[in-house]
Amino acid sequence: MADLHRPHEIHRSPIKLAIPSFLILGAVGACLFAAWKIMEKPGGKEAMTAFWVVLGIAAAFVLLFLIRILPQWLAIGEPALILSKQGIAIRGKDPMAWSAIVGNTWRSESHNGIPTGATIELQGVQGLVTCGAFTLKCSAAEYVRLCDLYRQAAAQERVAAAGPAADSEPDRVVFPGRATAPDGIGEYPLRCRVPAMAFLLVLGGLALAGCFAMVIVQSLAPPDGSFGNSGFANKSGGAFFDIAYPYALAVAGLAIAACGARATWAWLSHPKSVVIGEQRLRYGPRSIPYAAVASLDAGRGAVRLILRDSSRITLPRAIWADGEIWTELLSRRTHSHLFDAAWQALGKGEKVDFGPSLDLDSRSLRIRGRPISLDAITDLHVQSGAMDEVQYRTLRVRTAHGEHAIDERKIRNAPLFLALIGALLEPSQGGKR
Repeated sequence: MADLHRPHEIHRSPIKLAIPSFLILGAVGACLFAAWKIMEKPGGKEAMTAFWVVLGIAAAFVLLFLIRILPQWLAIGEPALILSKQGIAIRGKDPMAWSAIVGNTWRSESHNGIPTGATIELQGVQGLVTCGAFTLKCSAAEYVRLCDLYRQAAAQERVAAAGPAADSEPDRVVFPGRATAPDGIGEYPLRCRVPAMAFLLVLGGLALAGCFAMVIVQSLAPPDGSFGNSGFANKSGGAFFDIAYPYALAVAGLAIAACGARATWAWLSHPKSVVIGEQRLRYGPRSIPYAAVASLDAGRGAVRLILRDSSRITLPRAIWADGEIWTELLSRRTHSHLFDAAWQALGKGEKVDFGPSLDLDSRSLRIRGRPISLDAITDLHVQSGAMDEVQYRTLRVRTAHGEHAIDERKIRNAPLFLALIGALLEPSQGGKR
């Protein structure tokens, strides 16, 4: 339990800092070793081109280390941020009082399931303040817990000092997994952001693969210019590592590029103007009424809309900032149309799917192929929690014979499912609420 009378300092973790340091400096060492191997082999203009390309990649990694990692090592003894009842103070930036914070989000980033970074974003009345969180000696769940404790302690002091009216201010702080869209908003334009890390992965990976492809071609070509049976295996005195390393590094370059390819392609191929209006979604030049939306799937990496004409629209979170807020806002504005359509389908005896492992009809619920009669359900609730620094919610369905659990992230349009099954389980309210 934190001592709320004293500020809580959060420092950088030497272990977490050592991991990116090892990866970046290891990449520098690999590039320098590759450059040395290239210089060892006789070659012409192609070999020199490959040599300078590899050195350029090494220089880019050194620059990345100097800009992103070294300053954190130099300030390892100082707190990166301080939490107190007065607010949050980020090193090198002006402190922000709790009353001035309208958004507080720990945003984790990953590419193809590989974590690449995390950032704390504080949205204040005068702008956005950020703090790199990937190397903090603190998890997302712990950060949320501490913020809750200090914010509540500050509110209690305010009530004690000025009376109950001082606590009438609405809770507007946005936390991971509990983001709320602003009330009373009309049009909400999505803020496009450039996936810089994805671009670096693609460019660096392609450069690495390209330079070693040139090394392979130059090594395979015999002096007379014909390819025949020549190759690394025919070079006298060549050890296995000397034969295999260009191929391995070329494949590694392609794998690195693949990690950022999806976000890069999404940024290049999607329109840069998307506005969530009150009655319709403006997606580039298209204007889509919410009544035309047949399904909404708020998956982990993107929000996917299936329209009634069977066309699809994908909104990747990698290129649109504040994903939690606009996802909830879009879900809220399509909800009534989706609910009415699904309720009519249930009334006709049809089945409504909510993903590969969950569907619902007017009499039963089916989880992973196992039917459960609605009359047999004794309790249904959503449980929140955190694991491995990731917030999650679990739907728990209890019957007389046991309990069934399903991750809410695997439910297609979970708010619609909860509304439908809640209406079915409450016949006293006319079956529909």
